[in-house]
Amino acid sequence: MASNRIFDKPNGSYNGAAEYQYVNSIGMAVEVIDPTNLYIVGGRATGKTTQIIARRSVRVIKGMAGAYFAFTGDYYTNLLSNTIPSMIKGWNDMGMKEGVHYVTNERPPASFAKPYKKPLSYKHTISWYNGCFFKLASMDIISSMAGDSYQHAFGDEVKYQDKNKLDKLLPAVRGEKMRFGHSHYYLGKTFTTDMPNILNSNEYDWILDQEKNMDPEQIKTVVQASLIVNEIRKALVKAYIKKDELEYNRQKKLLHRWNQRLAKVRINSTLFAMVSTFANADILQLDYFKGQLKSLGPEQFRPAILTMKHEIKQGEKFYPYLTAKNFYDDGLLLDFCYQFGFGEPIAMTSDGLKYINKRQKLEGGADFGDMISLVTGQEQNWIQRILKDFHTLEQSETVIGEQFREFYKSHGNKTFDLYYDRSGNANAKTKRDWANALKNAIESDNKKVSRNLQWNVNLMSIGQPTIYQEEEFNLMKMMMSETNSKLPKIAIDLFQCKHLKSSMEVAKQIIKPDRNGVNRIHKNKTSESIAMERRPMWSTNMSDAFKYYICRPKYMAVMKDTYISNRSHAPTSH
Repeated sequence: MASNRIFDKPNGSYNGAAEYQYVNSIGMAVEVIDPTNLYIVGGRATGKTTQIIARRSVRVIKGMAGAYFAFTGDYYTNLLSNTIPSMIKGWNDMGMKEGVHYVTNERPPASFAKPYKKPLSYKHTISWYNGCFFKLASMDIISSMAGDSYQHAFGDEVKYQDKNKLDKLLPAVRGEKMRFGHSHYYLGKTFTTDMPNILNSNEYDWILDQEKNMDPEQIKTVVQASLIVNEIRKALVKAYIKKDELEYNRQKKLLHRWNQRLAKVRINSTLFAMVSTFANADILQLDYFKGQLKSLGPEQFRPAILTMKHEIKQGEKFYPYLTAKNFYDDGLLLDFCYQFGFGEPIAMTSDGLKYINKRQKLEGGADFGDMISLVTGQEQNWIQRILKDFHTLEQSETVIGEQFREFYKSHGNKTFDLYYDRSGNANAKTKRDWANALKNAIESDNKKVSRNLQWNVNLMSIGQPTIYQEEEFNLMKMMMSETNSKLPKIAIDLFQCKHLKSSMEVAKQIIKPDRNGVNRIHKNKTSESIAMERRPMWSTNMSDAFKYYICRPKYMAVMKDTYISNRSHAPTSH
């Protein structure tokens, strides 16, 4: 490799140049053990992508010149805008240079070696100087990997990656044993994530099961051999500095022999490790952890920083019947993504949605206040399809109106039915008519555009009765469990509605007596007092927007017809 790193080649070649590089404790352990399969569950800021994956991928690249690699992610736009740029940054920090060691999104120069088979396209790919080739695979566009075989798979944030879908991809990690079988990286996996929460729909904890595939005795043997190799390297440097040619040649032969032994004991090895953010404490310093505790709160600090399992029990959830079947993860069009490159901001619009009906009107639910939340979708046959959520912390209907218009700018049917809390027409706290203000914000460009591009917003909640939290609970339970054929199924876009998903998953129920002493179910709203910047993901605000979207008169009537004979649904708190 065109680099001045010590011992780039297994035979011990050394040109006398070296440099210091920082690597945290888990990164050091990974490099010492360097297994076939690597599974890391790490807290935030542990360098999972920029350090662990980036540095390991370079070793894999050097070990299998000309090989194909798959890089998996939760959704395609995240791979483009976040994950791959982070890995590239890690490469650049190591001294790798674009145009010299690798190229992206284009046919590599003639000086580069060719991969073992010619790619059909170079869009959203990475080509290395020695012929190695990266392709992307996301859970929302798993078909992007069809027709190829790969010798190693990489993936970040795999808690969002469905094991069933990965199992369809991983059989493609196969083939060319005669060409690449010499490397212990052959058919290996490198997967990292932070702690999964199995109580959240569409989070998967299969990575935790990989611990049973680790052979501790094999790992001990690898560590012992690796430390011997390290001692030989130190002796080789010492001999080079002293210009002791005889000792230098002797250590060089030893290094070559022990590198072969080390590679042999690493074959089919698996390393599983769980590490907290404190692995990077030397760099992050104490103030970072204080700030994280303050912003996250103890409940989120434990899994996000300490890599401890989540503690919310299923019975505590306000939406206990919310499961993976209420979400869909294949709603993105690959052709839409091709207009963006690695690291470019993704200007997502409804043109990228697979399941939108542009000839049909849109519907929405809004929650007003310190944070404005908007959930949008369509009733498609007997499915309530939730397409996109929006929010703003600026208490500005103009901002969220612009977000809506920009995202749906090419939508054919410009009719928008808006449902909201009845106080939206006369908010007691702010004395503002939020509903009409949002209507006017969405329709604000009507005088500037032709008639067929003008939005028409219908306010659907004028004069509606109070929607009590126990009523919401009962309706949501009925719809999400799909037990009433008179109600449509709920299908939420997993990736375009990530704030809604999180808001519903963190919502807890509490039981309080009404004025008659009868216990009623309520939604715990204390999360709506957390730090403003955390509210989009970790408060119940967005779930309330979904409440107004779903709790419309025709669905509520079905629910009440079902429950009216059993119990009353008129608690006093709202």
